[in-house]
Amino acid sequence: MRTAKIFVIVGGRGSGKTYFLEQKLKSNNVIVFELFKTERYKNVQEHYFFEDFEKLPLNVLSNKKIIIEDATQLVSSNMSNRLKQLIVSSKQLGSDVFIVFHSINVIPPFLFNLFNYLIMFKSIEPRLTAVNKPYYDQIMQNWHKLEKSKPFTYLYIDSGF
Repeated sequence: MRTAKIFVIVGGRGSGKTYFLEQKLKSNNVIVFELFKTERYKNVQEHYFFEDFEKLPLNVLSNKKIIIEDATQLVSSNMSNRLKQLIVSSKQLGSDVFIVFHSINVIPPFLFNLFNYLIMFKSIEPRLTAVNKPYYDQIMQNWHKLEKSKPFTYLYIDSGF
């Protein structure tokens, strides 16, 4: 049986995050949450505003590929209990969760203890704290490689979970 995964995707604007997701996920069984509904995911049938998340029963989110686009405003230290429940319970729901940020500096510390994969695109230089320490060397090595690489290149860190 396949285990659901948590992917944290980080990169600056225009670095290729959305294109990467569109190519990897296609549109079946995908659900997207955004602050504003944009044309980025026009082929995805289940496309919601952030505020709609609280209204959906969690069982509707089971066995899906859930994208939380531009998550800085939604996924934070003071996020809703329901969203934390989704992230923590994603394995039981059988849903992969893709949480997209523009900078590694805004990723809440608790996500460093939960993610299965950190997928990095070009972004501003990380300002890491003690919370990210287990991944500090990998993050900085990847960041330096990405700064020298072609556009739309990505590297990832496997947490081993």
